[in-house]
Amino acid sequence: MQMVQDALAFYQPDVESSSWRKKQSRIEYLCKERDATLDEIQGCQDYVEELEQELTQLESGD
Repeated sequence: MQMVQDALAFYQPDVESSSWRKKQSRIEYLCKERDATLDEIQGCQDYVEELEQELTQLESGD
């Protein structure tokens, strides 16, 4: 029974570990970086589409 009591004393579900906090801040940072990069990619794709449209218009004589 002592082992169970020791385990219960050690288990603290309301207390965040430093490892957990580090992971969460890293996850948050990576998500923000990913979102920013995806926004940049979308901006580049939009620009390429605009260029393609203008090229098509000029080449077809419009």
